[in-house]
Order: sequence, then structure tokens, then C-alpha cells
Amino acid sequence: MSDFSGDKVFARGKTYAAMGAVQDVEDLPPTPDHLMGVQATVHGSEAYRTEIWWLPDDDLNGDCDCPQGQEGLFCKHQVALALVWRASLRGGSVVPDPAAVKKVQAAAQRAQTRANNIETLRQFVFAQKAEDLAALLWHLADGDKEVMARLKAWQAQSAIKSGVGRGDVRAAQEAIRELLKNPKGYLDPRDCGPYLRRAEQIFPIIETVFEYSPEQARVLCEDALNRLYKVGETADDSWGGEFSELIPRTTDLLKRCLLADPPPASWLKTWLVLVRQDPWGLSPSSEVIAVAGPAVQKAYSIQVEKDWHEWHAKHPKAQGHWDRERHQKRSAYLEDLKRQGDDASTFSVMSSTADTAAEWAELVQWCEDRQRWPDAMVLSKKAYKQHPTDRRIEAALLRAYERDGYSEEALAIWRQWLERQPSSEHYQAVLKAAQRAGYDVPTYRQSLFDWAASQEQRSERVVGSQQGRTIVDVSVRVRWLVEVEKDQRAALALVMQQGVQCDGRLLLELAKNLPKSQDVQARVLLLRLFESTMPRASTPYSEVLNLVRLALDRMHADDRALWLASLRSQYKAKRNFIKELPIS
Repeated sequence: MSDFSGDKVFARGKTYAAMGAVQDVEDLPPTPDHLMGVQATVHGSEAYRTEIWWLPDDDLNGDCDCPQGQEGLFCKHQVALALVWRASLRGGSVVPDPAAVKKVQAAAQRAQTRANNIETLRQFVFAQKAEDLAALLWHLADGDKEVMARLKAWQAQSAIKSGVGRGDVRAAQEAIRELLKNPKGYLDPRDCGPYLRRAEQIFPIIETVFEYSPEQARVLCEDALNRLYKVGETADDSWGGEFSELIPRTTDLLKRCLLADPPPASWLKTWLVLVRQDPWGLSPSSEVIAVAGPAVQKAYSIQVEKDWHEWHAKHPKAQGHWDRERHQKRSAYLEDLKRQGDDASTFSVMSSTADTAAEWAELVQWCEDRQRWPDAMVLSKKAYKQHPTDRRIEAALLRAYERDGYSEEALAIWRQWLERQPSSEHYQAVLKAAQRAGYDVPTYRQSLFDWAASQEQRSERVVGSQQGRTIVDVSVRVRWLVEVEKDQRAALALVMQQGVQCDGRLLLELAKNLPKSQDVQARVLLLRLFESTMPRASTPYSEVLNLVRLALDRMHADDRALWLASLRSQYKAKRNFIKELPIS
């Protein structure tokens, strides 16, 4: 764990764990991104919400809302929670350390002293003469460009409020440009935070201008977006995504300006130039045009229609693949038609130009949203002929078949999905579809099991040998029996066959659900799981130790003692595993 945090942070985290600073520990539900995890409140000078989780690659990760955690570092609070969690997984707890408690209490006292000193300093500053504070502030600004930029912003905002410079945005524009300037030419992730805090000061300036001139405020927004786009071209904000927050905020302010004072049609050129400069594609053109007034909207409609028809005339044949320029021009034209509420033209353009699977799926969904069921059926079939393996198109056609009563055709699609992914959900859906199609369900169910059995054999190469071996994996049938049919007896009969394999999670679930009268069978399954899991197990051995405990519960006292003795002998090199084994 110290590999993640460093020795000093690990030592402080260990102290926090020993003093009982970790409270309210709760399990986190597993997700595709992490296997297991916990969250808790860790108390120190403040209370922080902290999380720890295991990744699928057997790595440890975490999160904390303390300053270090927010910077992506493995902080002392995460270390403390990890130590408490590890102790809990082993069935114990962190041993309290009185010395650690005293140490943290002393640190809390020092923090309180610092807070008192800061408050004393604050009172001193507020008691000073204004001219003395002004002289000090100017001295600081003279040597710090960021402070100077803030003073200019303050000056511009004050001048606008007092009436000086009304009708002239030059002072505000200069202040905004100063705030958005990037003297380094490149912003690495550490620079983005300070830049964002400085850049946020443009909003009070623009808001002040907006109060008396939405038109001039709009000009300031345009200039701000132009400069943010240029800075963004050489900024790496991958740590915090600051620009993805700053630009929409500026655009929202621009939309307010447009609503308050719609510009002439010629403004469209200004906006389209801005859109082309956006390095991330965050400019919501449709939203901006929607509030820009009828003159701009009419000009925009003419422009996007012209752009699409010119492009389509040069590329009349289907592309057969996604093309960025085509997508942008087609989408802009269709969004504008939808904004106008012109369903007839929208349908005509979508249906006559649909090419990619995504475009066909969008067209079918558009028809379904308007309950144009015959069109949805015809287009789903047409799309399926062009994209027979695309899941979105298959789903659209399946919806059409089930909606219009084509039960046999719907069953065929469900069966395809089952054979590609024989999950319990698909198995249940196929049986329901078979019932709707008029099949005898028990007979059809048996045909599914026969199909699954025919797919179970596979060849596996043996390491160090030119020959392979045949593996029979009964996981699919066992999963259906356990999760859907609830037939423990049939599932057990399958997995107890000689030489078969099965998914470990299914074996574990089956073993745990067997009654005490079937301890022998449960023990066989658990030992099989242990033997397959132990070779790749590592500290903290929680998974295999759980299997050991479950297997011991299914054994007589003499058998338990013998098996534990054999484990201690066989795995004596794995000291952490041996240390956590039950005594008897």
C-alpha cells in the first residue's frame, strides 16, 4: 500500500487508522470498473468522505474529497480506510494505539492554533487604514501579473457601474483579454486550475455590461469564446475538465444576450466562425440559433440547407462508413428542420439519406416517437438488409415484430441473440417468445438445452505439449438451471460429472445453496473451487480464505483438522495465508 502513497503518507494513514478516525464504513456495490470496495468518513482536522476499491486487474484505487485526494493522490485518509478494510476482511480490526491518539490530538491542537492566528491576522488587517492597504495591494500587484489582472477587472467593473465609459466596452474588453491571456503558450494539468479561477472573473464584468447593453455584452462573450478556444488548443485539462465547464458557461451567457437583444441576420457569420474555432466541439449551435431571433434563424436555415445539398451533390453515393463532414452537415440540417417542426421534410431527408447503422436506428426511433408504426416496420426491414449484424437495427426490427404480432420472426431474432450470448436473460426471453409463437414450451426448452450441450466442447492446448485436450464446460446449462429454472438437483448432476468444468461463481452459488444433507457434494464443489483458485491467489487471500471457511463448515471435526494441517504443510511459503487460517 505504501507503493501508492509513499512512506510518509502511509505512516500518517496508519496513525489515523490506529486512532479510530475511520467511521461509518459501508460496502460499495461492485461495478464493471471495480470488483469490491468500501466508503467511510475519515476524521482528522476535518471530516472527509473517502472511498477505496479493487480494480479488475487486482490493483487498488481510491478517492477522497480532501485536497490531496482531489489532486489524484493516494492520501492518508485512503491509507487509513484501506488498513481498516484489510483488517475487516481478515475478520479483525485495527488495534487502537494510545500514542497515535495523542499524536493526532496534538496535530488538531496545532491546527486550531493556526486557525486562531489567522483570525487574529484578519482582525489586524481590517483595522488598518485604507491607504496603507491600498499601497500594499499595489506593491503586490506590481510583482504579480495575476493580481494585476484582477485589479484591472475590478477597475473595469467599477467604471461600468459608476457610469464612466458607458457605451464603450474597451475597458471591459481589455480586462477580459488580460484575464484570459495565457503567457505560457501551453497549459499543463496543474496550470488549468489557476487559469480557470482567473478566467471566471470575466463573468461579473460581462454581467455588469449586460445590465445596460446586452449587445455589447454579446460582443464580449464572442471575444471571450474566441480567446478560450485559442487557449484550449494548447491546454491539457485532463485532470479536471475545467474548459468543459468554462466554455458552456460563457455560451449560456451569450444566449442570454441573444434573447435580450436578437442580432441581425449578418451575425450568423460571426457565430459560424466561432463554431469552426471550437477545438472540442462544445458549441451547441442548435441551442444558440434557437434563441438568436427570427432573422438569424432564417439565415441559418438557408445556410445549413445549402451546405448539405452542396455536399450531397458532390457525394451522391452512399459512403458505407461514418464521415465526419457528412455527419456534421446532415445533422445540422436535420436539427434545423426539427427546430422548425417540419416533420415532412425531416422524414424525407432522414429516409432518403440514411446510410450508417446509427442513422437508420435514429430514423426508426424518430418514427416510433411519432407512432408511425407502418413506417417503422418498413424502415426496420430495410435497415436490417443493409446492416444485418448491428444490434441497434436488430433491436429496432425486434420491436416492430413484437409490436405488430410477428411472433415467429421475433423468436428468430431472440434465438440469434441467445446463440451469440447465452445469458439467463436471453434464455428467459427466448422461452417467452416461443410461447407467444405457439410452441410447446417444455419441448422448446429441451431443444435449447440440447443446443447448449452441443456447444460445450472446446479444445485447449496443454502447456509443454503438442497435443491438446478436450474441455467440456457446462456453465451455460448450469446457469440456466440455477438462475432461471431453480433446479438445483439437475445443476448438481451436471457439475458432478467426471471431467466437466463450470464457472466458479456458479459452483460457489450452487454449493452454498445445497442443504446440510448434501454436505458431501457441497464439499466436493468447494474443494474443486479452492484448488483452481489458490494457484493465482495473493494477499489478502480473502477469496480463498472464504472458500476454506465454507468448506470447513461442511466437514466433520476430524476432517477439518486433517485438512487444515495439510494446508499449512502445502502452503507454508504463503505466510499471510497460513496466518489467517482458522485454528480448527
